Amino acid sequence: MMKVVMGDDGTMGNYKPENSLGSEPSASPLESALARLMAEIHKGLWHGHFKLGITCEVVNAGRRSLVVESGRTYRFLIAEAELQK
Repeated sequence: MMKVVMGDDGTMGNYKPENSLGSEPSASPLESALARLMAEIHKGLWHGHFKLGITCEVVNAGRRSLVVESGRTYRFLIAEAELQK
């Protein structure tokens, strides 16, 4: 999972750019979704204001379609079996 460390000067230190999130081949859709949520919250706090929308619905084969809206829209398909870990 991504970790953001604030530097002494108030900068975001080792903040990873958004295109590097979830790019690890071992990252599951659930892990990628959680990393994206954390990144969007950190970015919003950094800017001082933000609006974040999260919706979920069950789609075919019991998968969950998780949609994160924060200026851009991110969609994650999460298998039901992954939720039982």
